[in-house]
Amino acid sequence: MKTQITLLIFSIIALVDSTKNLIANVAGGLCNATDVPLGVIDADTNASETMPVMTNGIALVYSGASVTIGDLVKADANSKAISTTTNDKLVVGKALDASTGADELIRVLLK
Repeated sequence: MKTQITLLIFSIIALVDSTKNLIANVAGGLCNATDVPLGVIDADTNASETMPVMTNGIALVYSGASVTIGDLVKADANSKAISTTTNDKLVVGKALDASTGADELIRVLLK
């Protein structure tokens, strides 16, 4: 069983209905491929409610494609973690698990 280690939760008003284990952007929306990530949503949240977002620690995140252990990850168009080779402001963290495809929970060491 995979577990997460929460070191810091940040609260922000959700712009849209949001699902736990997806990546949130700094505005309080779901992160897409070009948004700067805030962290990983820690609870299902309705729009206009306070959304808990893990910004520090090891988070469980849904994969958007296959990911290799140690890869840097960022959000795809569906707010799920995908591998990237560019270490820039779009990186949410480093994969601590591998996935063979989309919709698998992987641990990510948040950046």
